[in-house]
Amino acid sequence: MGDGDIGFVLRRATVEDADALAVLATRTFVETYAAGNDPADLAAYVAANFHADDLVGHLQDPTRRCMVADSGGALVGYVSVHSGSRPDPVTHPSAIELSRLYVESAWQGRGLGSALLGAALGEALAMGGKALWLGVWERNERAIAFYSRHGFEQVGVHTFTVGEDVQLDHLMVRTRLGRGGVQEAVGAEDGERARPLVGRQRAGGGRAGVGGP
Repeated sequence: MGDGDIGFVLRRATVEDADALAVLATRTFVETYAAGNDPADLAAYVAANFHADDLVGHLQDPTRRCMVADSGGALVGYVSVHSGSRPDPVTHPSAIELSRLYVESAWQGRGLGSALLGAALGEALAMGGKALWLGVWERNERAIAFYSRHGFEQVGVHTFTVGEDVQLDHLMVRTRLGRGGVQEAVGAEDGERARPLVGRQRAGGGRAGVGGP
C-alpha cells in the first residue's frame, strides 16, 4: 500500500525497523507533549517505553500489527494495533486497540495520518476485529477532533500515567471498520501542523493522540 504522489509507501514493520522506530517514537512523543508535561515525567516515560529492545518485542508479538510509512528508506510515521485486553467502557467483544499512531511533524497536512488510520482499520479487520478503540488525552483537542471526523465516538474515560503524572484519557470507539470516511478525509490535517500524530503506549492500553496514527 502506498502513495507515490506524496512520497511514502506503507509497509509491514519488521524487527530491522526497531532502531528507527525508537528514534521516531522518542522524537515525536517529546515534541508533542513537552508543552504540557514535566520534563522528568517525559524522560521517565520515554526510558520505559521507547527502547529499541521493547519495540522488537512488540514487532514479534502475534497480538500486534504494525505498519510503517517509508519515504525513501526513512521512516516518517507508523501505526500499531493490538488485540489485547480492553477497558470496561469499551464493551464491544471484538474491539481491537489502536495503540500508537505517529507521524513526523514535517509530514503533517499531507494525508499521511489518514492513510495510517486506514491501514489500522485494515489490520484490525484482518485480525477479526469488529470495532477499533483508542485512548486520547483529554487536553489534546486536535486529536479528539481528528478521530471524531473519522467516525470515532467517546464511550468513557480512563487514566494514563506519564512518569508520576496521572492523566485522564477519553476512550473512543469506531464500530465500522470499512475505509469509508477515511479516504474522503485524506488531507483533513491540513492547517494543523503544530504537532505530529502520536500514540502513547502503556501496559494494558495505549494513547493514540493526534496533534496538528
